[in-house]
Amino acid sequence: MKNHPWKKKPTTLLLLLSLLTIALLLLGLSQNKLVLITTTTSESEVEEDSCLGRYIYIHNLPSRFNIDILQDCERVSRPNDKISMCKYVENFGFGPPIRELNGDRVYSPSWYGTNQFMLEVIFHEKMKRYECLTRNSSLASAIFVPYYAGLDFRRNIRRRNVAERDAAGKELFKWLKKQPQWKGQDHFLVTGRISRDFRRNSDNNSGWGTNLMLLPESHNLSFLTIERSPASHNEFVIPYPTYFHPTSAVEILKWQDKIKLATRPVLFSFAGAQRPSRSRNGLVRTQVILQCKSSFKNCRFLDCDVRANSLMKLFESSVFCLQPPGFLVIALVTPSANATRKSVVLGGEADIPNVQTNIEIQELGRYCVEQFNLMEESEQGNAESIADTAVLNPLNFSRVVSAQKQVVAGLKYDLRIEVIQPDGTSRMFDSVVIIQPWLHSKKLLGFTPVATPVY
Repeated sequence: MKNHPWKKKPTTLLLLLSLLTIALLLLGLSQNKLVLITTTTSESEVEEDSCLGRYIYIHNLPSRFNIDILQDCERVSRPNDKISMCKYVENFGFGPPIRELNGDRVYSPSWYGTNQFMLEVIFHEKMKRYECLTRNSSLASAIFVPYYAGLDFRRNIRRRNVAERDAAGKELFKWLKKQPQWKGQDHFLVTGRISRDFRRNSDNNSGWGTNLMLLPESHNLSFLTIERSPASHNEFVIPYPTYFHPTSAVEILKWQDKIKLATRPVLFSFAGAQRPSRSRNGLVRTQVILQCKSSFKNCRFLDCDVRANSLMKLFESSVFCLQPPGFLVIALVTPSANATRKSVVLGGEADIPNVQTNIEIQELGRYCVEQFNLMEESEQGNAESIADTAVLNPLNFSRVVSAQKQVVAGLKYDLRIEVIQPDGTSRMFDSVVIIQPWLHSKKLLGFTPVATPVY
């Protein structure tokens, strides 16, 4: 064993290399840059730190801004909540596993009964495990402020005194300004509610929400929020948390395959409780519920059932899902969802944006042209187009110029399509096609030439 190379005394060369390694490492650290060096008897290899530009520093806030809010979870709950918010704090904010809630083995361990307002807790717990956390704030590209603003607001939502609602936000900025890391633009905060809940611009006690995002210091802070204010420069939209928290891409693909094969006998489903109809939002919700109940063949209504798998089974059997947890807050309440209300709830037509780059719409236009050619060949074409003897066949698809969508007994699309005729000239056609996904049906209803082509 004495002759083994690792038992020999260090040579002068190895000693010099060791000293050189330490010197280079200290030099790298002095430049706020971590350098990984591997020394061999023949050469040294230097690798850049993979976290450079991605380091995050988390402020260690006083517990009143996060932990104390969770411990006060009963106050976060509303009187009409069927499940206490304390239950949703479990599993790092994911809530109870669906299997435990229902004894249902259909869903994998990645499915939880997650509450829509727990985003702040989930994000904080994820950040604690982020691979590029640093305790050296000078290395950080961004600094996370783990204040549970949305849950704190929900805890104080019944307070009539706006000063009490606003107090925590003012205390937060007072604390931040005392920290050496306070640089404004480098800091970011996650809110589990929409921007409107933090933009009360009056001191009227009847006003909704807090003034957190309107405080002077907030203009130098970036907010990750459920829905941003159109006039804001420092808000960035992120989605509500869902029930599904996959740990791998394989889980996602398996779920997608399951959903693709699902039978969906119901056109619409609605899950929610009726609200007082004295407000506009209450009236809309009431009308949706009434229409759903009166159309049992096409719509299923679930009155705020707290069992997670009841909701899941309802939505899995439906083509359109009205109010999955979190979503209808956007679909029926917030101002930016006007198009959703018109196209889904009220059945009105809605323009489809960015048609030129929408692959699905362009393919739908191609389908319409192909179907028209087939019907013309079999003399079963659209009566109006057959009557127009100026139409030359077969037509070649060029592009969809504009498109509108309307919810009927399925999805009806009105497309204006440009085609190339056999003589090389282009011409516009108006096409109507209806898709019923639950029946795996797609049918061309009309294909008529535009009298005066529009280019």
